[in-house]
Amino acid sequence: MAYFAQVLAVHPEAVAVDVRLDNGRVLAGVPVLSASASMDSGSRALPNPDGATVLAVVDFIGDDRPYVQGFLFPHGNSCAFTDNRALGLHHSGAYYSVTEGADMEIFHPSGAYLRIADTADHEDLTGADYQGEFAVTKNKGKTVSITLGLTGTDTTRITLSQDGITVRGDVSVTGSITASKDIKADTISLQLHKHGNGNAGGDTDVAKAGT
Repeated sequence: MAYFAQVLAVHPEAVAVDVRLDNGRVLAGVPVLSASASMDSGSRALPNPDGATVLAVVDFIGDDRPYVQGFLFPHGNSCAFTDNRALGLHHSGAYYSVTEGADMEIFHPSGAYLRIADTADHEDLTGADYQGEFAVTKNKGKTVSITLGLTGTDTTRITLSQDGITVRGDVSVTGSITASKDIKADTISLQLHKHGNGNAGGDTDVAKAGT
């Protein structure tokens, strides 16, 4: 027989929860079913009951082996969107979203995001759900960077931060490079550098546009 239950606490190290069944009985350390689980692989995502209502469905194997079949969205939750998008919202405020038009985005509460879509701007989901409840409130003040790289001390990586884009490693470009400001190689300016005359005359003037 299955029961509705309220989650009281989570145990990430055991992928288990403490619950209170709808008949008042309290169970500790109830394991949670996963879509995939083994000794060396699996997926997991436990909800956080700290300040939030978390509802579960608990069933029993035999009379004394309870397990959580899954979790239920409470009424008024912030994940109910009118479009049939895929959404994964973590209690930290980070989330991913995939729309029916295949627009994909990973969002961090700091404002950093990775987006694959026909528009480059972040899709702000604040209040866009059916209940108008969706809001990111945690971890908004963090300063983060986005890095694409290979592990190791001196391996290639590209880092996007508030200071700009940093590349570690050699860069090969097929095509032209257009810059709105100066380019420097070490301390040598592309716009302001001069060439020595090599004769008795003075150095050449700085570079001019179109030359």
